[in-house]
Amino acid sequence: MLCGKPPFWGNYNEQLRRMKRESFPMSDSTWQQISRPAKDLIRGLLRADPKQRMKLEDVLRNPWLRLQDSPSAMDTRVASQVLMNLRQFSRTSQFFTMCVASVARQLDHRSLRDVHKVFAEMDTNGDGVLELHEVRAGFIKFFGRDSDQVKDVEKVFARLDLDGSGVLDYTEFCAAGIGERVSLEEDVLWAAFKAFDVQDDDGRITKEEIEQVLRSADVNKLWTPEVCQEVASEVFESFDQNGDGSLDFEEFVKLMRECAARRQVHEDEVEPEEQELIEELEKDLKIGRADKDGPLSTSHRPNAGRRKPPARAHVLPVLGRDVHKKRAI
Repeated sequence: MLCGKPPFWGNYNEQLRRMKRESFPMSDSTWQQISRPAKDLIRGLLRADPKQRMKLEDVLRNPWLRLQDSPSAMDTRVASQVLMNLRQFSRTSQFFTMCVASVARQLDHRSLRDVHKVFAEMDTNGDGVLELHEVRAGFIKFFGRDSDQVKDVEKVFARLDLDGSGVLDYTEFCAAGIGERVSLEEDVLWAAFKAFDVQDDDGRITKEEIEQVLRSADVNKLWTPEVCQEVASEVFESFDQNGDGSLDFEEFVKLMRECAARRQVHEDEVEPEEQELIEELEKDLKIGRADKDGPLSTSHRPNAGRRKPPARAHVLPVLGRDVHKKRAI
């Protein structure tokens, strides 16, 4: 939370090597604003040898933590803007949200500093996740109990909860905090592109790489492998302009910017039967939905008895479909 990225990065083996070497550089610009006591605390907690790692009583006596016992009041304008970003970001397509979440796990971005502060302020019990009542309390504090923002907080919360866990973890919150910057800033776009170029780092994204990222990310708890495959197919049908079976950076930028621009339509802009279809499809994407055989568990996803939506309809709430024109982007 202090720097906006995990201490050890890379694939599984690279992370293990860095953990053993205690390799977590604190020399970049992000750490320049972090105090020495805070850095000492992090170093003590990340020691590879458990015998040398800081004990709980030492952590509680750490000078930096003791300074945090009396937090200063947050800038209301900053907090209000972050929460407004959450509300706006919750209306973007699920595929775009997933792209941003992939970036949020590894991105060192200055704009996250305000997001860190708001997250810590709202996490009243300090468990590292936000429950619905904590998010609602934050919206009430900064917008007022009777505001429109508070009225739809449950819908916002549900859309931002990518893994269906019932809480917002730090990555999900940061993804919303970055929001549409992913579609505007080239360095962030490049980080998003690299997050999908996972197999051979050749500067091109294949359909298989998109499927791999979707299957390995939080979304795999919400989407079946078949849905991930269909999402990847529609991405390529719409954005592989030269038909070479891969997306270059320019094509990926167009994908991200169109997904960001076309937010999911508001309920009052959709015909009743179309809204009913959208809601039904979104339910079908959720693990644990009830059907004739009862709720599906998170550990078993049998194909038998699963009611399948119309073939092309899977991606309507995923890429952001204009339901009037029946065109997906």
